[in-house]
Amino acid sequence: ILGNGMDAQDTSPSVLLFFDKQRFIFNVGEGFQRFCTEHKIKLSKIDHIFLSRVCSETVGGLPGVLLTLSGI
Repeated sequence: ILGNGMDAQDTSPSVLLFFDKQRFIFNVGEGFQRFCTEHKIKLSKIDHIFLSRVCSETVGGLPGVLLTLSGI
């Protein structure tokens, strides 16, 4: 579990599931990219992003993550 939303007030709960060669992210809330930078999680290794529902709490950080991934 990357963040449960309680450790910092500007993040939403997110889950990183990873295997040997694949990484999956579930929910990309607001502040997700900052959280990954602070905890040294490399966004370039993410293969798939899943959303449990489409709302601001689960999709708020998606535009920033997509821009970062497109630049890599």
